[in-house]
Amino acid sequence: GYSASEEAVLDALQDANLGFEQRLDLAALGMSLEDFNFSFTLDEVTLLLSTLRTRECFTDAEMQLLKQAFDLHREDSCEELATHEILKALRWLGHTLPLEVVQYHVGKLDVHGRGKLDFIMFVKLMKNCRDRDRKAATAVFNKVDHEGTGLLDNDQQRMAFRGLGCLDGDGNPPPRSLHDSFEMDLQGFVNTVQQFKMDAERLQSMRAVAGYTYEELEDLRGQFKRFDKDGNDELKRYELVHLIEELFPEHANLPEFRPYFAKLLCDADADRSDSLDFSEFVRLMRQISDHQDEYRCQAYFSTIHELGFTHKEANEFRGLFLAADHDNSLRLSPQTIRAMISRSCHMDEKQGQRLDGFCGLAIQKSGGRGAVDFLTFLRIIRMVIDAGFAENGPALAK
Repeated sequence: GYSASEEAVLDALQDANLGFEQRLDLAALGMSLEDFNFSFTLDEVTLLLSTLRTRECFTDAEMQLLKQAFDLHREDSCEELATHEILKALRWLGHTLPLEVVQYHVGKLDVHGRGKLDFIMFVKLMKNCRDRDRKAATAVFNKVDHEGTGLLDNDQQRMAFRGLGCLDGDGNPPPRSLHDSFEMDLQGFVNTVQQFKMDAERLQSMRAVAGYTYEELEDLRGQFKRFDKDGNDELKRYELVHLIEELFPEHANLPEFRPYFAKLLCDADADRSDSLDFSEFVRLMRQISDHQDEYRCQAYFSTIHELGFTHKEANEFRGLFLAADHDNSLRLSPQTIRAMISRSCHMDEKQGQRLDGFCGLAIQKSGGRGAVDFLTFLRIIRMVIDAGFAENGPALAK
């Protein structure tokens, strides 16, 4: 069940005092572990596996990077990261995941239900992210490999890399050797994706644009140009207000957000021109997005408390919600919810009509427009359980 690079195995060997007195750079030496004749006892093999498990198969360099990200985003006196801080740390490490997905994975590791992780659990979360990347890379590889040859040519590789968002700031795929660009097998493709994700130059470039991917920046650029009415590559304050109301409709109308937005706008306008160029606009969008994520984290805990769900139950429902979200919109239609619940318990026509009513009430309460976000979904589930459609929440989640 272990999937570790040669470098991670070598580092684990040295940590367990089973390898070499000095650290070796296999790549620089042009060597691999196969060039060494190791002989281990059963106890030594057990120790090696235990060491690999402790470090979740990360190399020393990767562990140092994880610790740097963790320390950078935690408060000085705290040894844990809250979920919205974890989201920022993941982004700093090149993982641009939606808040809902991060909340789900944090929830699986957070046994106390506080939405926080210490460094050990944070490393486990990073392993889950890496495994998720491998799974996604494998799925895209198999999808592009129409004929099932087990190899991708250059055009297929570019298509697969684009499907995974593995593009640099200019929209180019990861660099590869001439041989690999002609044909690449699955393992080579997965390794290339992982190397791209952890590439120091790429991470630095992403941090310079507030963690946005190439595709996200292109979308933001389109929004910027659409509201730049006079075409001078700057957004005036009134233009910016209209754009934010469109991009963050729920957040922009919160009374408590207005003074915060005014401060953000002042901070973002570095040259005090009362307008923002594109780079200033990108930083502002990230700050607003981060503020919205923190607000949504608080709303999650207040909602499950109001509805009487335990943290474990709520996270099980989140897993169900994400599994049904086939278009990754983080929204479900009432029809999808009805089909989901009908698979868990018997539903006649009358109950179906009641469920439609529950959906309507929950959507109205949340101020939605037809599609259901996760917190609205929880309200619907609460009404379904209270109406006796199922004996308990876990029964619906199975």
